[in-house]
Amino acid sequence: MNFICILFPASFLLVSSKQVVISNVIPRLDANGSYVDAHDGCLVKCNNTYFMYGTVYDNCHQATTICDAVCGYLNNTFALYISTDLVNWTLSSNNVFPEVTTDHNYTNYWMPNVGYNRHTNQYVMIYWSSKYGFKNSMVALAVSSTPFGPFVNVLPLVMQEGTVISSTTGLFVDDDNTRDSPLRHVIEKLSPDWMTSTGQFSIIFEKEDYL
Repeated sequence: MNFICILFPASFLLVSSKQVVISNVIPRLDANGSYVDAHDGCLVKCNNTYFMYGTVYDNCHQATTICDAVCGYLNNTFALYISTDLVNWTLSSNNVFPEVTTDHNYTNYWMPNVGYNRHTNQYVMIYWSSKYGFKNSMVALAVSSTPFGPFVNVLPLVMQEGTVISSTTGLFVDDDNTRDSPLRHVIEKLSPDWMTSTGQFSIIFEKEDYL
């Protein structure tokens, strides 16, 4: 389940009183003419600037069409692109969370989702790590004092309802700055600083044969 989408269908958006066209038909390029390399992440607006966070997958080639558990899984980092109009993007960093490079040769990282907590004045990133995903009820967290990073690890979230976290954990910020962590089938309310669970949750969808 995708909670924050960074790829938009062809549409018209009014940005800064200027009409722009956003399409997935033509690959996005950054200011240097390179492909925008930020996958399964999020889009955050801070003042008049858009921040796109996403996974940078290691540039490898599979021998067949079958995933070999290396390409796309190892040596990933998190990138940040910025834009003022959702059309022209500039690469700010291809490693906004440097700590992942210490063990990404054997640990899986993807799905960075970032939000600003106005109570703590921190930017909080929830991301997927094979240290926790599919193993226990914890969700990886990192924080930064600016949207540009660098993000640093803090203690992981311990979810109360999700006993085994899948690979589709995301974030949702309500209008009152309440943060929720939507799991595959459950949305769980977090504390005001977004560092712990309140234990309040709602089941979105479930089926008997799921974990």
